[in-house]
Amino acid sequence: VAARALWASGQGNPLHLREALRAAVAEDRLGPAHGIWCLKRPLADTLRGVSFDERIDRLPPDRRALLELLALCGPIGLRDVPQETPADALADLEAARLVVLRRDDRREHLALAQPAHAPVLRAGVGRLRARGVLLDQAARVRAHGAHRAGDALALARWELAATGTADAELLVRGAAEALGAGDVETMCRLARAALRHGPDVRAGVMLGEALGQQGEFAEGIAV
Repeated sequence: VAARALWASGQGNPLHLREALRAAVAEDRLGPAHGIWCLKRPLADTLRGVSFDERIDRLPPDRRALLELLALCGPIGLRDVPQETPADALADLEAARLVVLRRDDRREHLALAQPAHAPVLRAGVGRLRARGVLLDQAARVRAHGAHRAGDALALARWELAATGTADAELLVRGAAEALGAGDVETMCRLARAALRHGPDVRAGVMLGEALGQQGEFAEGIAV
C-alpha cells in the first residue's frame, strides 16, 4: 500500500518520490510497523508544499476547473466530462501535457498527466465547491446509467468524500470493486462507511481480512 501510494504521488518521478518520502516521514505518515514500513495516515496532501507547475498558474479559469475536477474525482470517462467544457480545452491541456487520455478496453479515461499535481490542486478548492464538483460528477455518471465497471467505486468515493456518507449497498459494491482493483486502502474506507449503516457480512469480511493482513488484529477481530 505504501509503495503504491508513493509511486502514484509522482508516477515514479524520482524528485517527487524523494520529496514525498521526506515529507511523509517528517509528518509521521510513514513509519515501521512490525518490521515493515507502512503508511500510518493517507499520503494525500503530503506534497502540498512541493514547488508547483507554473503552467497551471497561467491557465484560464475553465482549463483550471477541469484540472481541479480530475484532482478531486480522479480519472473520469471521456463522455463524463462536463458539457460546458470548451471544445478546445481538452486538446489544449493534452498539448501542454497536463492531462492524458488512456484507453481501457473500449473505454477512454481522462486523467492528470502528473498525479503529483492533484494534492496541490485540491488544496486550492474550498470545501463547499469541492462538494458541488463531486456531486455534479456523480450526477453525470448516474445520468449515463452508472452500469460500467468501476462506476460503483467512483460513485461511492465521490459521495462519501462530498457528504461523509453514501448508500450502504453502493458502499459495499464500491468496496468490492476497490478490492478487485487492489486498492485496499479505499476498500477499507468504503467498508467502514458501509458498516456505519449497520452490520453487513460482505463489508465485514472484506474489512476483517484486510485488517488481519495489515497486522491490525484487534480491530480485525472486532469487525
